[in-house]
Amino acid sequence: MTYEFIKEILETESGIEDIGIKSRKAKVRDARYCYARLCEKYVVKFNQTRCGKVINRDHSTIIHALKVFKRDYNTINFSATNTYNTCDLILKDLYLKSISESSKQSIEKLKEVLEYCETLKTQLLKELEIKLKVN
Repeated sequence: MTYEFIKEILETESGIEDIGIKSRKAKVRDARYCYARLCEKYVVKFNQTRCGKVINRDHSTIIHALKVFKRDYNTINFSATNTYNTCDLILKDLYLKSISESSKQSIEKLKEVLEYCETLKTQLLKELEIKLKVN
């Protein structure tokens, strides 16, 4: 998952054209808090500076957003609870699908390695048999 992808999904679900604009409106502010939390949760190598750059903010804003999100999420003061929950479900589904696909590929590679090991084992046993018969 990338910061830009998460931003795009959040903007689509919240109906906000750009969460990176200069605005103190609760809907936009809370969407930015959701963005910070979703990035922290789904970006593998989460970096506060890179996260902030996507929405035209610095790392300290992301630190504050994460703190406020944890404090206000699911309270009456937070206007983006439904948006966050929807985006979280979408991202979780995509994440699980990618893990599933990755697991399938890993299993196939493991089968190939096991087959190769079995072939080597058979060859070594034949060579050992030949050497034992000669001696």
